[in-house]
Amino acid sequence: METENKLHNKIKNEAVHEVDETELQRELKKTSEEVEKSMSEFFEKDKDKDILIQWKTSFEIKIKELRENIVRETKRKLNGILEQRDQKKKIEAKRTAHENTLYEKSKELPLKLKDKANDEETLKKEFDLFWEQSADKIISDTPPNNDIDIMRDVIKILSDIYEGRLPADHFKKDSEFINIFTVWSFFDYVIFKKSKKKGVKEALKDVYRTMKETFGHIRTLSPENEAQIRSLVTDVDQHTDTMIQSFNISKMGYNISCTQKLIDYIKKRVTEHQEGPVKYEFKNEFFIDLVLSICKKSNKMNNDQHIHFKEAIYVEKREEYYSIFQKYCHGATSVAIFGEIICQKLKEPFEQSVYKKTARDLTDEMRSNCESLNGNRSNLEKHILKALAEEEDFDKYMNYIDNPRDHFKSFIRDEVSRYITDKFSVSVLHKMKMNIELLQQKIMEAAHESTEHVQVTVYRKLETEYSKWSWSLRSAMMESENKLHNKIENEAIHEVEETDLQRELKKTSEEVEKSMSEFFEKDKDKDILIQWKTSFEIKIKELRENIVRETKRKLNGILDAQRTLKKMIEVQRTAHENTLYEKSKELAFKIKDKANDEETLKKEFDLFWEQSADKIISDTPPNNDIDIMRDVIKILSDIYEGRLPADHFKKDSEFINIFTVWSFFDYVIFKKSKKKGVKEALKDVYRTMKETFGHIRTLSPENEAQIRSLVTDVDQHTDKMIQSFNISKMGYNISDIQQLIDYIKARVIKHQEGPVKYEFKKKFFIDLVLSICKKANKMIADQHRLFRDANDPVIYVEKKREECYSIFQKYCNEAPSAAIFGEIICQKLKEPIEQSVYKKTARDLTYKIMKNCESLNGNRLNLEKHILKTLAEEEDFNKYMNYIHNARDHFSGFIRDEVSRYITDQFSVSVLPKMKENIKLLQQKIMKAAHESTEHVQVNRGDAGLWLKSFTQQLSNELIFSEKHLSGEKHHDVDDFNLLEDVIKKDLTAIMSDISNSFNTETFPVKLDYKFRPHELLTDHFCQCCWVQCPFCKAICTNTIGNHHGDHNTPFHRSIGLNGIYFNNTSHLSTYICTSAEASSIQYFCPNDSIDEVPWRDYRRAGGVYADWSTPPDLSDLPYWKWFVCRFKKDLEKHHKKTFEGQGKIPDEWKKYSKLDAIESLDNYI
Repeated sequence: METENKLHNKIKNEAVHEVDETELQRELKKTSEEVEKSMSEFFEKDKDKDILIQWKTSFEIKIKELRENIVRETKRKLNGILEQRDQKKKIEAKRTAHENTLYEKSKELPLKLKDKANDEETLKKEFDLFWEQSADKIISDTPPNNDIDIMRDVIKILSDIYEGRLPADHFKKDSEFINIFTVWSFFDYVIFKKSKKKGVKEALKDVYRTMKETFGHIRTLSPENEAQIRSLVTDVDQHTDTMIQSFNISKMGYNISCTQKLIDYIKKRVTEHQEGPVKYEFKNEFFIDLVLSICKKSNKMNNDQHIHFKEAIYVEKREEYYSIFQKYCHGATSVAIFGEIICQKLKEPFEQSVYKKTARDLTDEMRSNCESLNGNRSNLEKHILKALAEEEDFDKYMNYIDNPRDHFKSFIRDEVSRYITDKFSVSVLHKMKMNIELLQQKIMEAAHESTEHVQVTVYRKLETEYSKWSWSLRSAMMESENKLHNKIENEAIHEVEETDLQRELKKTSEEVEKSMSEFFEKDKDKDILIQWKTSFEIKIKELRENIVRETKRKLNGILDAQRTLKKMIEVQRTAHENTLYEKSKELAFKIKDKANDEETLKKEFDLFWEQSADKIISDTPPNNDIDIMRDVIKILSDIYEGRLPADHFKKDSEFINIFTVWSFFDYVIFKKSKKKGVKEALKDVYRTMKETFGHIRTLSPENEAQIRSLVTDVDQHTDKMIQSFNISKMGYNISDIQQLIDYIKARVIKHQEGPVKYEFKKKFFIDLVLSICKKANKMIADQHRLFRDANDPVIYVEKKREECYSIFQKYCNEAPSAAIFGEIICQKLKEPIEQSVYKKTARDLTYKIMKNCESLNGNRLNLEKHILKTLAEEEDFNKYMNYIHNARDHFSGFIRDEVSRYITDQFSVSVLPKMKENIKLLQQKIMKAAHESTEHVQVNRGDAGLWLKSFTQQLSNELIFSEKHLSGEKHHDVDDFNLLEDVIKKDLTAIMSDISNSFNTETFPVKLDYKFRPHELLTDHFCQCCWVQCPFCKAICTNTIGNHHGDHNTPFHRSIGLNGIYFNNTSHLSTYICTSAEASSIQYFCPNDSIDEVPWRDYRRAGGVYADWSTPPDLSDLPYWKWFVCRFKKDLEKHHKKTFEGQGKIPDEWKKYSKLDAIESLDNYI
């Protein structure tokens, strides 16, 4: 019945379009198994089991047949409802159309009357006029729903069958119909068939029958014939009952065709019966009285159902619509009005559901409490016989004897009616109220879940927009940062203020604010979005301030470097270049008479070059190869005065990676309580036992989270420190590592001196330093290689050889000064052009990757979804552990892989064309600067110095190229500026071609400083957010701002066993999901390595990290993590040194999820 009710509702709601027996069997499976178990226990354990065994098989068959009958009958009923659905849809569509018309008109009228919103009398008057017009229109458009007279229809159909030749005395009065169910004998309804071939025996039987008919005192049929006819009447009665129910009159309305179908069925059954192997035929009166009796019996039920249908088609809706009308007049929000409309629509189905549920509950109660109904049919019959004896009514006895089924039904109806009357205030009303409360609760839960679902969907949309807004700001600031960086390098600016950066960002900020305003005001979900408007405006404001502050820090770091060592390096480098150019010029003048002897020129130049190169190399400190890890170990040894554990440093690969350890238990020593009470002493004993006996060697989630947060924060800050060292421009120095280690040491000391209950062992600091430096090793080495390539005297001199030889040749051939100066300018431009093109292409590619790469096209939650998909596809447990324990690092690695894959896959289609486009744009800008500088000099009658100043100033935003790069070049004799422009144009084309040809997937990232690489830009975009993990299950907070206000939260939590949480005093990992555990009122946990129990529901009471999380009770969860626990059960057990057994046994339901289900659940839920 419960299943039928659910499926019936689903059919009405068009959620189900077909009902199969297999589906019903599946719904009945759990109860069937419980019944089978109960039967088995009864037959095996009852004290009379030795007697009962003889009936075991027969009752098992009975139960099996009953189950099949229930399934078959339920399927028939539900499919009957499905067949009627299309017709019912038309009725409901018409009704809905009327209602919607009224709602729409109730909305239009207030717009006309909004200036009279406070004049209640005018509003009422206008509404009444509108209602009368609308109601009249609907009534005139709707076919009249006349009252019905079912018995009149019955007589009409019977008259048509018998062509008006019906016995008149059958229809005098309604009360005079003969009730065929109460006749004690059917003798008067039959005529015996005559035997066609008679023997003596048959003839004697006919004579005997004739005498019985004539002399009358024995006018009866044989018991066999009576039983046959009684069985026919009962069977037809039952089937017509089922037919009437299938007509669904309360929903479809009564139609004479319903009665026609009943009569056709009765006629068919009567004809089939008398044509069978019986010795009689029926008179017309039998069929007529059978039809009249059945239709009379169902008359009231059909009338009641039709009245219900008629009222439902057009119920008086005036008050409901007036309430909506008033709300529109008073300017209520769309949400408030929509809520009231929903409640009005819910009223009728709510009432029906409560009535049906109460009826089912009462049925169960009566079976338990009503003596006559509490047992089997024999018990029921016993009470019927008792009642008959007490009443001493002969007619009732006859009804019981001749029509037992009808009598049983009447008795049950009377018992139920009596029970409801007697127990109404005590039981019935109580059950009704309880079901109202339960349904109200379910509706509110559904509303809450729907609201939450809608809110989550809308919030995700908002986060996606936020991702676009934040990228717009970051992208604009990157462009400004690049320009300002170039100006700093060109010594065009000497200080960067926040006001300068805010001015640079002003236009983009205004565009973002406008976009935000339009989104919050015009989006279809604006009524939901409004709750987050202020918080996201604050987020954008904070982001803008953070970007400005961080950019200022970076640029002022470059300025500091510019003022110190870097300036010295560049001055020295420029001096070397200028010396080489000048000496090349001097040599050319000495041997200009041999200008046509190429061999001599080459020989002289090679000799000069070797001498000059040797001088430069000897004057420049050697740039040795570096070994960062050697420096790290040296500094650590100095700190610990050589007393370091030798096993820490056997091989590079054997360093312990602190980012992947699942627990920090082995890194801490608990502080002893100085003033101990009994409770503190017990805690110390408990902790000591944990440390000693080992099977539960873990820290509390709070302590684990504190240390994990320290490690993550130190890692992020040291990343920024390494970038600020500007190694690609300044080179690597052991002092860089010293600064890192000093910072790490200070943070570790500060942490353990804070309000924590532990101190770190020596190896924590050592492993943290080694892990951070090992991770940064490649980046520092790559950056130092860029520095070395640019500044190593051997590499540098070799690189300049061809360039100087070209200048030398031009001097020998007495080329004009403008041509030589043009070539020198182009040679100086080559490296800055390459860097500019690479950086611009990286920024453009970053935007393109964000737009086209599915995993990076959205918010951080979308990125996490793709990370989880990839993890599931790869099924690599170690990668999962890295994701769980070192989330930020895993995100960064995933972004790097995605970017690398995109660049490799799209290189010829997207990357190379973008590079060529940027080369072309930059070439155009340089040529424009050269042309405008030429015009400027010609107009102002200036010299080469003025031309160079104009040229470099115009390119100051685009390139690291200024007058200082040519400070040692003598260009006073350059006067042909048109020639200078032509030379630059010609040589620039060759340079651009060289850059384009050398550009490939390998050189692209290698020639870029780390901070400019696309994956670093995207990591910065996605990972500047909150990385705090749930203390129970380690799910990551999804807030897009680090150090945000308010609670941490995440849409989906997971099994706490992933975090190594186990049942107290066992080694059994827990499968609880923290949100569903919180929904329980009986679950507890022990925080802070203590023996204190805190209810999950009051988890904030535990304080610390627990108090900062919002984990609302929720029974929904992500199938993904259930699959993960099943798939990696053994790995998790080995990893945590515990098992999923006992209370922590993995539920069978979890095992049904496949990898495909897990991956699909990500799309369904996220």
